[in-house]
Amino acid sequence: SSYRKNPIIQAYLDGLPRCVDLQVGAVQETRVNEPLINWHAADGDHALEAVRRSSGLASYVSDRGMLEYARKLRDTEGLNVLPASTAGLIVLLNQHRSRLLPSDRYVAILTGRK
Repeated sequence: SSYRKNPIIQAYLDGLPRCVDLQVGAVQETRVNEPLINWHAADGDHALEAVRRSSGLASYVSDRGMLEYARKLRDTEGLNVLPASTAGLIVLLNQHRSRLLPSDRYVAILTGRK
């Protein structure tokens, strides 16, 4: 998600056992991050538990990074995707750069647009 705009990711990064609501006024919505952000996560504790149980990962990315990757996918692969949908791919690639991931299959879901 966008930096400091998602209580699930914030709880994961802070090592908290449960999600804590963010301050409403601190969450700034943009055209890019709108699908990813919220001050409250209705099922946040369940999502947080799922990330941990699956040895998953949660992290933040910038609006600029999401726009960049959406353009890159359009220009190199011919995919017209919503910038916000690139967040998972960006986190996966950043993780691989910082700590080489073992050979396996990884999935990043991208949402297209017409």
